[in-house]
Amino acid sequence: MSKEYSSSPDHDHDRDLAVEPAKPALKPPPLYKVILLNDDYTPMDFVVR
Repeated sequence: MSKEYSSSPDHDHDRDLAVEPAKPALKPPPLYKVILLNDDYTPMDFVVR
């Protein structure tokens, strides 16, 4: 084998290698959580329509 293709530590083969960072895997957002409270104490002034 020639010295050109040897894997010596002083010969860095991947010094010109450009690596693109990986994109993070996206997952769909969670669905809304709705809590219904039916009480007789809350007046209609606090009700949002």
